[in-house]
Amino acid sequence: MPYVNSSERNIPLKSNFQHTVMSLPLIILLIVLAIVFWLVLYFYNKGKANNDAHSEKIDKLERAIFLNSNQIKFRSSGLQRYSFLKHNLAEVLVTQPEIIL
Repeated sequence: MPYVNSSERNIPLKSNFQHTVMSLPLIILLIVLAIVFWLVLYFYNKGKANNDAHSEKIDKLERAIFLNSNQIKFRSSGLQRYSFLKHNLAEVLVTQPEIIL
């Protein structure tokens, strides 16, 4: 191995091959860390988008349930106020020829 002559001691020079071999694991480590970082970021964003879509769907369903419950209450109160005894049930039970049984 070649040496550089210093005033106090001889210092060995590293060849380019040794320098490349020593930095190869560092390069591989950096590539692996970059891939892992990208995967973590990708799945974090994908999970966040999935959670947002789920929350939006739940909000729509809750609004639909609220509207339907109001409609049920409205119809129920209408039925409670309606007196079947006051009205002619024969008119209510008129056969309708367009309905095929």
